[in-house]
Amino acid sequence: MFSTYKNDKINEVVDKLNLNILENIKYKENCQQLSGGEKQIVNIVRMLSADTPICIMDEPFSAMDVNTTEILQNTLMEMKDKTIIMVTHKLSQEQLEQFDEVILMKSGKVVQSGAYSDILKTSEFRKLQTIS
Repeated sequence: MFSTYKNDKINEVVDKLNLNILENIKYKENCQQLSGGEKQIVNIVRMLSADTPICIMDEPFSAMDVNTTEILQNTLMEMKDKTIIMVTHKLSQEQLEQFDEVILMKSGKVVQSGAYSDILKTSEFRKLQTIS
């Protein structure tokens, strides 16, 4: 499962994320036995182990439990050496405030971008809040 990645880098990422759940994942025969959340964890560890400066994530927490999601979100927010582009519907206001820039999209088009505190004040954001 992790054959193209260096073990020391994988262990470093697993330790940093405090993901003891990966110990169970390592011993599963193949990825078909993994749950959706476990597959997402494996993919995030792979991404972070690759040591690239830019990480693009599309709904990385959609199949994860609340506790694992919180651990991963907090860890990703602490990674100041990476540019993280994330599409998600599972971020709290507290986490959104930590992003350098938030981009609000509607029908595939950017309708607002900037600091979360500025976007909160826009009519587009208020419209979006009434939908959800």
